[in-house]
Amino acid sequence: LRTLRFYEARGLISPTRIGSQRLYSVADRSRVQQILKAKALGFTLSEIGTLLSHDAAGGEPDLVRQLTKQDVDDRLAELRERLADVE
Repeated sequence: LRTLRFYEARGLISPTRIGSQRLYSVADRSRVQQILKAKALGFTLSEIGTLLSHDAAGGEPDLVRQLTKQDVDDRLAELRERLADVE
């Protein structure tokens, strides 16, 4: 629940509210799944927010499909650098 509220506070999801209850639509749940996939790839919430905002079609974006090979290669290089720093 804390994570969902955090995502809402960051503007990544926007569930419908009825009083103090939050109602998550199918689109909200799909968006959370996409956020989790992008986080698993190592993207920050700020980067994910940027990817979500680039949805020009107005529908629910598929973040994984939006990512180019270069995006993933760049992320992998950054993670390798961080690993080398930790080691």
